[in-house]
Amino acid sequence: MKVKKLEIHYVNRDRVFYAGQNIEGYILLVLKKTTPINRICLNIGGRGNCLQFTKKINNRRQTYSAEVNYLSINLELIQSGQILNEGEVCLQFSALLPSSIPSSFEGSDGHIRYYCQVTVSTPEDSDATDRRNFTVIHNVDLNSIPNAKVPIVAKQTDIIPGMCCASPGLYKVNFQLEKTGFVPGEQIKFKLDIDNRTSLISEGITLTLRQIIKYKCFLNGRVTVAENTLIQTKTNNIELYNKQIVIPSRQKKHLETSARLPSLPPSKLPGCDIIDISYNIVLNISIHIEEMIIERQILVGTIPVRDDACSSTSQHTPRPDTAPPSYEECVTKAFTKGMKAWRPSYPYYGGESRVASLPGGNWV
Repeated sequence: MKVKKLEIHYVNRDRVFYAGQNIEGYILLVLKKTTPINRICLNIGGRGNCLQFTKKINNRRQTYSAEVNYLSINLELIQSGQILNEGEVCLQFSALLPSSIPSSFEGSDGHIRYYCQVTVSTPEDSDATDRRNFTVIHNVDLNSIPNAKVPIVAKQTDIIPGMCCASPGLYKVNFQLEKTGFVPGEQIKFKLDIDNRTSLISEGITLTLRQIIKYKCFLNGRVTVAENTLIQTKTNNIELYNKQIVIPSRQKKHLETSARLPSLPPSKLPGCDIIDISYNIVLNISIHIEEMIIERQILVGTIPVRDDACSSTSQHTPRPDTAPPSYEECVTKAFTKGMKAWRPSYPYYGGESRVASLPGGNWV
C-alpha cells in the first residue's frame, strides 16, 4: 500500500455546518513514494432512516421501514493520469449544502446522518478510503414563528380527596412561562402561584421536558398509499427541575425560578418527511399520595427569540445582540447503544455546558 495516511479534516473543528452554507475542509494524503493516481474523489452524503417495525395484519407479520437520500455530492479532486510525489499532499474541497436538507438527528429508532468519504485509487493497490461524519443544522428562527413569543399561562383547579374522614379540598395552580419558544442552553423562566385549600401537605415540584418523536414508515420500505403507512411514536423525558417545596394545608405559595434547556434537535425537524419531533413541558406537583399534572407544548429552535424581533440578515448567523452559540453534543439514551460516533452537536446559547448535570437514567 503506497498510501501511508489518508484523513478528512473540516475547517470547522466542531464539524457543524448549516443548510445553505458551504461545507469546507481538506484531505490530508501522505504517500510512501511517488505514485500515479487513477483518481481521488470525495462523496458528500446524507441519509434519513427509520428502523424496521413489524405489524401483524390478518395473522401475517408485515415489515415497515423508511429510507430517504437527502444529500449526494461527488467531487473529483484529482483526475486520472496525475502523478503525486512522495510525502504529504493537501487537497482542499468546498461544496454548497442545499438549504432544504434537515438537521442531523440520532434516535433509538431512526436517524439523519451526514458524512464525507474520500477514495484514493492507484493502479497497483486496492482503494484507500476515509470517512468522517459531520452535523447539519437546518435553522429554526423562532423570530419567524409568531407563537414562539406568546407566553404560556395555564390555570388548573383539581379536587383532591381528603385523608380518612377529611373532606375533599381544592388545589389551585397558576403556571406561567414567559414565552413558548426556546433554544438549547436558554433558561426556561417559569412562575407558579399555588393555593392549597386541601387538608393535605404539598411536598414537591418537578418540571420535565417531554420529547415526542414520530417515525413514519412504509410497507416494505416503499412509499405508496396512506394505508401502507405506519407511525411509530417514542417518548423521552428529561427532568429539568426537581425540588422538595412544602406547602402546608390552607396556605399559598409563589415561586419564580428557571431551568436550563439541554442540547436538543429543533422542533419538527424541517426538511425531514419521515421523522417529526415535538416538545412538551410537564409540571408535576406532589400532594401526599395525589398529584397534579399540567402539560403544555413548547417550541425548540436554533435562533432565539429577540425582544425587538427584527428580520435576520442571515439564516445561519446569530442575532447581533446575542452572544454566538457554542455547539454541544446532544445526549440521549440512544448514544449509549453504539451510536456515539454519530452524535450530533446543536447550537447552545447558555455559555458553559450543563449537559453533565443532566440525570442519566430518565430516558424511556
